[in-house]
Amino acid sequence: MIWKMIALDWRAKGLAAKMTIFFVPLILFFMGFTISQMYVLLFSAWIAMAYSTYPFHSEENGALNNLFLTLPVTRRQIVSARYVYSLIILAVHIPMGLAIMPVVRHFSRSRWYFGVEGHIGIIAVCVLVFAIFHVFMFPLLFRLGFQKGKMFGLYIPTTVFIVAFFAMEIFSSMSDGRNLFFEIAVMASDNLLLLSGVLGVLSAAVMLLSYWLSLRVFTRRDL
Repeated sequence: MIWKMIALDWRAKGLAAKMTIFFVPLILFFMGFTISQMYVLLFSAWIAMAYSTYPFHSEENGALNNLFLTLPVTRRQIVSARYVYSLIILAVHIPMGLAIMPVVRHFSRSRWYFGVEGHIGIIAVCVLVFAIFHVFMFPLLFRLGFQKGKMFGLYIPTTVFIVAFFAMEIFSSMSDGRNLFFEIAVMASDNLLLLSGVLGVLSAAVMLLSYWLSLRVFTRRDL
């Protein structure tokens, strides 16, 4: 039944929304070329987060909640389907980002090459960011609906993340910041696979927390 719910969410998307996925490689290339190829996978994860909100948009605008009441599904199945749908979207966008990175590197002045372990580390960080956003995003979407939930669950956390990111960039440009980040980078590079494994386990735990919160919120919500 979960897969039927996912198929229903996909069919409910408009044609224009489905076609936007073909523009994602161009967006990733542009962002990576103008900023840095290091952030291509991070942009991929963010776009995946934005796309994972579409089922809530379709539910709210198309009154699918009325349809759900007529189907033999539980609220747990609805929540599970939304999370599986989101993970599928992430599983599509991460390989897309990996494919774009060498293209960006070829055209960009930045010639960073991370190697296999470096790519695994970046993927682990992106998945953790993806999971952290879901702690804020999905419970609010299930509680408030799409229109209010996207503001408090996606846009505001994204703004906070961007502000924190630029604050780190400014700090890293200072002498103390450069020394600190250099020491962290050396330590991470010496234990990259172990660190990636820890981040993977942490991501799974955070995603389970998000799922638990969403389930508690949605079971108390009137459809």
